[in-house]
Amino acid sequence: MKKIYRLSLCAAMFVVLGLAASCSKSDGDSPTPSPSPGPDGQIEKWMFEYMKTHYLWNGAVQSVTPDYSLGYEAFLDKVLRDVAAQSDVNHDDGHWENGSRQYFYSNIQRFSVSSSQMTRGTREKDEGSGIGYIWYGYANPEKTLYYFQIRTVSPYSPAGTAGLTRGQYITKINGAPISDWQAGVQQIRMPSATVTVSVSSSLSGPTTDITYGSSSYDDNPVWSVKVLDAANGDKVGYICYDAFNYYYDSQLIAAFASLKSRNVKELILDLRFNGGGHVVSSAVLGTLVAGNAKRDGVYSRTIYNATRTASGEPVDVYKIGNANIGNGSYNPIATSISSSLEMERVYVLCSGSTASSSELVINGLRGLGIQVRLIGTTTNGKNVGMETRTKTLGGYEYVFSPITFYSENALGFKEYSNGFTPDVVVDDDRIPTLDWGNPEDGMVAKAMAWIDTGVKPAALRHTRADTERFGISAPRKAIEGMIVVHDFDEE
Repeated sequence: MKKIYRLSLCAAMFVVLGLAASCSKSDGDSPTPSPSPGPDGQIEKWMFEYMKTHYLWNGAVQSVTPDYSLGYEAFLDKVLRDVAAQSDVNHDDGHWENGSRQYFYSNIQRFSVSSSQMTRGTREKDEGSGIGYIWYGYANPEKTLYYFQIRTVSPYSPAGTAGLTRGQYITKINGAPISDWQAGVQQIRMPSATVTVSVSSSLSGPTTDITYGSSSYDDNPVWSVKVLDAANGDKVGYICYDAFNYYYDSQLIAAFASLKSRNVKELILDLRFNGGGHVVSSAVLGTLVAGNAKRDGVYSRTIYNATRTASGEPVDVYKIGNANIGNGSYNPIATSISSSLEMERVYVLCSGSTASSSELVINGLRGLGIQVRLIGTTTNGKNVGMETRTKTLGGYEYVFSPITFYSENALGFKEYSNGFTPDVVVDDDRIPTLDWGNPEDGMVAKAMAWIDTGVKPAALRHTRADTERFGISAPRKAIEGMIVVHDFDEE
């Protein structure tokens, strides 16, 4: 009988690597030892057996002597390092900077079965205030007081629904100036009850008090949908998309349908903070961009290790507008084609935080002959993905996500581990932080200039005088990476 994708709670328990941290630390660090869940090392043995068959470099795993006395995090870290010691065969398992691996992509996390943290695994819901990336700087000449500026906040979160937006400044917390920025970050991100912040559109402007708290909220990644006006009167669609989350594919499709109804002629896709997620959602997005002109064209296919390839295991092949994927199917890929814009080109706003399934959009569309014009800075360079497995033991859900495949496009290209280089350089870290889709945003402005003139604009000259502004990374997301769902039921 035909197998279909059942996107159940169990299937959704995919927790993958964040871009700033990992359970497997950088080459210069060792992970904090974690207790073994049992004297027989059940979790460690379970991980190792899976790696021997499915890890992308499983041949090197065969030469590793496992130490089951280690806790699950330390165990995985040692296995990955022992594989790396074999001529760095797993070089692509990890993010590199200046010749040093910053972290491994392969990771394991655990969640208490009885804890509300489980919503972090499903990613249908998230928890907290909703504030992610933040700037902070000095609010007085003496450098004793601080301000925050919001870089990302979910519009569906407690902070977002209360009125906080990207670009706003926070100058007071509960009526008091901010004298301890670290304590302040905790207060505004995860307030224990409610918090009142004084916000303004500029450091010298009037302030408004906004009160919000922490709670579970819908993690819809469609953050902004706008229509901008080109110089010739044409309509330009803009979408800010935060993550590839299949729970909200219907909202993504609806966003494109709204742009189609406005007869947009160009599309700006803002992925500057999108760290990836489910490959099926990436195929949906690819279909929404490409449409009927590219129907049944190969968007992406997986490449497994030599053992799985030699066994004849079917690979996953994602095609534009085609629900069938290897052994299964995902209907939104087919149904989304009626809402597609059928673009010949797309303008993608990107940064070093643009990774995995976001980079799959770039690679997949280019493989189909669609022009993908990049504006921003070099992307992360994650051309590998994972098929996550879960195991429940001792009151915990263990979520294991080793790298198990490469992703290539219709042209067979997969060599983008160094990231995609932008056509037009605009460093989001060095431009004023404005709300999503603001025509004066440096990235949006360059895209509109390209659209208006038909000529690629020059790189943005960054002239910010504010050199004492410091970035705070967003809390680690559960739905990052390039994730394949393999939870099938016979029907």
